[in-house]
Amino acid sequence: MQEYFKLRLFFKENSTTFSLSELAFSWEVSTKQARRRLQKFQEENLLTFTPGLGRGNLSKISFNSSFQQEYSEAVAFALNQENFKELSTLLDLPVPAEWLQPFYQEIQKHFGVTTDNEEFTVMRQFMIRPLTTLDPLKTSIFREVNILYQLGDCLVKINDGKLLPGLAHHWQFNSENLSWTFYLRKGVLFHHGKILTSEDISYTFKRILDSFRPWQLEHLVKIVPAGQYRVTFYFNQEEPLFPAYLISSLFIILPSDRPFSPENWSGTGAFRLKENNQQQSVLHAFDQYYDKRPLLDEVQLIVMDTDEKKNRQELLKRGYKLVQQETSGVEFLVTNMKKNSVLQKQKVRQALYEIADLANYPNRHGELASHYFSSDENKEEIPQKSLITAQRYLKEANYQGEEVILGYVEYAQKAQEFAQWLQKRAKKVGLHLKIVGFSFTNEFYNDFIEKNVDVVSLGDIPVAGSLFPYLEFIASPTLLIQRLLDEPAQKYLAEMIESYKLAPITERCAEDLQIDQWLTSTYRVIYTIHPQKEHFIHPVLAGLNALALENYDYRLAWTGDGNDF
Repeated sequence: MQEYFKLRLFFKENSTTFSLSELAFSWEVSTKQARRRLQKFQEENLLTFTPGLGRGNLSKISFNSSFQQEYSEAVAFALNQENFKELSTLLDLPVPAEWLQPFYQEIQKHFGVTTDNEEFTVMRQFMIRPLTTLDPLKTSIFREVNILYQLGDCLVKINDGKLLPGLAHHWQFNSENLSWTFYLRKGVLFHHGKILTSEDISYTFKRILDSFRPWQLEHLVKIVPAGQYRVTFYFNQEEPLFPAYLISSLFIILPSDRPFSPENWSGTGAFRLKENNQQQSVLHAFDQYYDKRPLLDEVQLIVMDTDEKKNRQELLKRGYKLVQQETSGVEFLVTNMKKNSVLQKQKVRQALYEIADLANYPNRHGELASHYFSSDENKEEIPQKSLITAQRYLKEANYQGEEVILGYVEYAQKAQEFAQWLQKRAKKVGLHLKIVGFSFTNEFYNDFIEKNVDVVSLGDIPVAGSLFPYLEFIASPTLLIQRLLDEPAQKYLAEMIESYKLAPITERCAEDLQIDQWLTSTYRVIYTIHPQKEHFIHPVLAGLNALALENYDYRLAWTGDGNDF
């Protein structure tokens, strides 16, 4: 039914006279396959399809029932059959919020939501650490970024790889003055009651630019509000992808009538931040949200004990199910090129590359990595590594036993185990590797890493819906690639990023690979593995798709009581 409802959405914005090739493009299939699907739907008495005769003649279609009626029937059937995977797909479709109103109570029941009383529903999820900063300027950690999307909104959003209206209901480009104009929704409220206007857009972007100039705004000249509900961005060159850049959490819109405060967070999101401390964080549904109201009234994120074994036992006792899940992320080592250490010598970095041979790691769970992406078109045969070769590189570098400090995330037991294994491997070839832990709460967001660590072991998980995950990874000033590159390398990388931004869509994959090849061939970045993660999932939600389980989106409550061990 997913293909059928994509068809209904296509005709929601298009007349019933259409080009078969355009429909095929929206389905991402050939015109022959599109024709077969339409004929199949016609045989199922869902529609009447009249193909266009001859080149240039448009086809026609008519539906036997209204979109709302068919959608409601499909939701009711999925609930009756307890088909949670189908239900989560239906809930993700961009349909009017009122279509779901009759089903809210039953959906809450099926998704295992607890009811404290007749009017108040709560979901409790466990975390292994407290949330860190929720400032959009600083946040770069996967869980926190996804929480931000619950609390606030951007001008645009993404669904199924397509750019959709967010706080702006539409936008347009003016090629004469190189500007993008966004038209805002009316009546959108912030959590503290302020109505959204163009001044809030100006304030948010000025706050960013007063702190740093991100790669998305490199060629921005000025921002001009025109009335309360229109704002125009002017550039010194064409920025054809600019609206797509704005889905980043960096561009979540903040209110202009009060200075930003983590303790008094106010956005336009589906949830407001009710509480955030070292013991728990509480998200409360925002009843005046402009889009679909959350199915939950409250989400309580409770910090667990630091004892991982004890946590696992507790979750299993509560009925959670342990599942293995491939992620879209990658783990890596990144060298600190700003710090004066022996890793300034490329031969020493090459030796570290040889030492970090995950093919020999006893606790490996996942696929060996040679690049950021793990997709088939980017796969290369990973070269064989050798401790003998590592020893030779150290000798060629005239290594004299200098200390190399490796940083790892201290709260993650698996990160510590990997660091200890790497330390033992390094010792075998005479490399003096010292390991130090750091936390996201205390050290990640200050200059501790830049000043005290020579190489960092970390992982990156692209945020759900990101159109340019690799650009975020290499270009974000809050992530480690930019933070640890020396100035000449930063300038060279900036040139390659500009080339990527202006490249045709068919060439961007090659541009990604070219940048990645430069980072890996100079051993500034050493990829290790595309990991397989363990997640504790409530049994009623275990049948959902991998993307739903991997990301924390409480607006429709289908990620449930998972945990990110």
